[in-house]
Amino acid sequence: MVVGRLNRESNPVPGEKPGFTPQHKLLDGSFIDTGEINPLPTKDELVYQQLESLKQLIDDQQTLTKKVEVINQKATQSVDGTVGINNFPTDQKVSDSDVLAKLSELDGKMSGIIDGSTPADVNVLNIKSSSLQEQLTETDAITGTLTFSDFIKEIGIYNRDVSEGVFTVNNLAITIPADTFFQAEIGGTPSKTIDVTGSSSYIIGRYA
Repeated sequence: MVVGRLNRESNPVPGEKPGFTPQHKLLDGSFIDTGEINPLPTKDELVYQQLESLKQLIDDQQTLTKKVEVINQKATQSVDGTVGINNFPTDQKVSDSDVLAKLSELDGKMSGIIDGSTPADVNVLNIKSSSLQEQLTETDAITGTLTFSDFIKEIGIYNRDVSEGVFTVNNLAITIPADTFFQAEIGGTPSKTIDVTGSSSYIIGRYA
């Protein structure tokens, strides 16, 4: 085959010029005989669009299936024990013996109150109900520092990041695991600011 030249019949009638064979042009400019083995190329635009739409639906279904598999895998991992009752940093864990000792002490006191041998001394003044005074998030921070309108005495921190964060309150560094809420009265040096490192997503409330 010669690029740009039409094909002629290979067995012309003797004495006559070879005629042109049924043929069609290829992308490189050459011609190829048209027949059962090499039919005329056709492209139905409507069929092509429908096939593309079907392909996109299949791709979307495969993507959705993979997402469901990931969700199921994470859910299985959680049920299998990745989230435990005592799954805290080492310095915050409570030993089983300490828990049993406290429960035994509490059981003894309750028994004494019930049988009258231990007076039930209740100080109503110690019952405290904290109320939220102010709430800030990472969007309120300036170079990692949050500034409240008053000194911090009690704080509530929700570290909603995927990494643990260190929250320095009244010069006390508090390490909070990912997706964990912490609330407590804070001593130290009274301050209106909190410095945050390690976490980029959090909600902090000042209580009184």
